[in-house]
Amino acid sequence: MDGLPLDAELRRLAGAATTLAAIGALLRMRAEGSGVDPAVHQALTRIADAALPAPLDGLDDHDAAVASAYITTQLSAAYDLLRSPGRGPGWAFPDPALLQAQGDMSRVFPRHFAAMAKERPDFAAAFDGGHFLDIGVGVASLALEAAAQFPRLRVTGLDIWEPSLALARGHIAASPHADRVSVRVQDVTTLDETEAYTAIWFPILFFPRPVVEAALPRLSAALRPGGWLIIPRTAPPPDGLGGAIGGLQMLRQGGSPWTDEALGDCVARSGFSDVSFAAGVRMFPLPEYRLLLARKQPA
Repeated sequence: MDGLPLDAELRRLAGAATTLAAIGALLRMRAEGSGVDPAVHQALTRIADAALPAPLDGLDDHDAAVASAYITTQLSAAYDLLRSPGRGPGWAFPDPALLQAQGDMSRVFPRHFAAMAKERPDFAAAFDGGHFLDIGVGVASLALEAAAQFPRLRVTGLDIWEPSLALARGHIAASPHADRVSVRVQDVTTLDETEAYTAIWFPILFFPRPVVEAALPRLSAALRPGGWLIIPRTAPPPDGLGGAIGGLQMLRQGGSPWTDEALGDCVARSGFSDVSFAAGVRMFPLPEYRLLLARKQPA
């Protein structure tokens, strides 16, 4: 066996898990302003300083919040794997902390839509007084952020995972945008509305390929002429261990692998035109996301 002996490698990996948890703890304490025993804080800081190439203090509040949410999702999903190793493919995470953290990371996308809208009048028109469909709404973080960024936008969210929807309903009820945001239990493959929405968000990384293929024609029918379909895309995972980890994570969150070419062809066959990829969305410390943009042919 190359590298460290098996027992030493297992200890190294266990140390890496503790290191990530220590960094996440420091970020969480920063966000919440919570106190901690000085000796514990010193121990956590010592770990972070030894592990990272730059101090955490150098992160702005936004990047620190996203990094904290990312660490929470990674460690919570890892524990779910350890606790339920036999669970089949598909999104079935019950942990409220994981669900909330996953949602919190998604807030960056409506902020990016707002930046795009300033540069593209045709895109902006879909959000100024339009109706936005958030598929896989989760805890409604993205939906509520979209409502905040676009004061005349109505937002509808679909999901089938009740633990997420329970959190979403509470967040919406407590929000100043409650009159413009709603969620409902519905499988996207049963969507039967016609020309109801001006923009649709479809994060296919949480949906198996047959569901995506079945849903896309329904999304085309549900869009008004000139409306936009938005699909986030990430680079394929690398080979080796990184690829193996990425493949497992994709299985457990419900997605399927796609090439840009295959996805673009499927979108085009489903009634969309002008299929293209927009500039990336950066979410530290995640890899860059690109956005597939497709438009229903204007009337």
